[in-house]
Amino acid sequence: MQKKIKWPLVGNNHVTRYLEKILWSESAGGAYVFNGPDNLGKTTTALHFARLLSCRKPAKYDCENCSMCQNVVIDEETDDESDVLASDLYFVKKSKDKKNISIEQIRTLIKALSLSSFSGGYKLGIIKHADGMSEEASNALLKTLEEPKKKVLIILITNNLNRLLKTIISRSQIINFRPVNTDVIYDSLLTANGVNRTEARSVARRSSGRPALAAKFAEDREFSDLYKKRVRSFVEIFFSIDISRRLSALDGLTEKSWTNQETVSAVRRIFDIWLSAARDILNYDLNVKYLIQNEELERECDSTVRSFGMSEIVALIKLIEKSKILLHQNVNPKLVLENVVINF
Repeated sequence: MQKKIKWPLVGNNHVTRYLEKILWSESAGGAYVFNGPDNLGKTTTALHFARLLSCRKPAKYDCENCSMCQNVVIDEETDDESDVLASDLYFVKKSKDKKNISIEQIRTLIKALSLSSFSGGYKLGIIKHADGMSEEASNALLKTLEEPKKKVLIILITNNLNRLLKTIISRSQIINFRPVNTDVIYDSLLTANGVNRTEARSVARRSSGRPALAAKFAEDREFSDLYKKRVRSFVEIFFSIDISRRLSALDGLTEKSWTNQETVSAVRRIFDIWLSAARDILNYDLNVKYLIQNEELERECDSTVRSFGMSEIVALIKLIEKSKILLHQNVNPKLVLENVVINF
């Protein structure tokens, strides 16, 4: 009888069922794309899948004590672009201060994967932010995918499948991660994170279907406070008709010491929070209050609905969405942020 595998994943059971079939049939190989919004557990699942494939113990899929299982740890805050996590596992990601994963990073990965396995098992490569590969890096990786080797597996992690080369997509198995039901996240916060019921309900709503984000809200007070500050900035900015007050409300949302790419990432997160706040107002007006994500905003919704027409809120949503595209096109992030504030 097959053992029940424990996965560090909340929800997305269709993903773990699929990966278990691959494990039990010993049919892993080639390339997989883990696609879906951030904070669903894609990287954590990729690492656990790698552990299971390379576990050194005979009691396979229920270990966590062998050298492979103990060594596969990633510090998400590190600026390291490439890590050798274990003898046959390699991890690549975009540095915080750079826009792309470079061709040099991918060439290093390809060379590592071409060498013989230390243990005779799998050679594994995980590429986080795979949609951020430069064109040269993507083409270099494509050549490797066109000639797959036995027991070499590459996992590409992305939140935007359309930004990958179509030829890479066609040579990969796509595994889609989806937002998780709020009740499932709520239960997980109670059992795994020890959060009280009131806070768990609030955090589950705020996470918008993303369990890893919910866990971070529950565990990192500074992170949670910054999120709430950005929600309040939406109220302070878009409920005011005074331009100077609007611009002053931007103070503290970004830091002068950040690199350009760090500012891009921060402004993108601010825009995502503002979009969720704007949609909360629409949901309030449509009387679907159970869909409101930011309960801190709920008491403001009634006055907002009276002050703005829904067409204005929709216009704001469109303005923010267009501004997110400008960020991707290398327009100065602070100018993009100020443009939204001034032009609504």
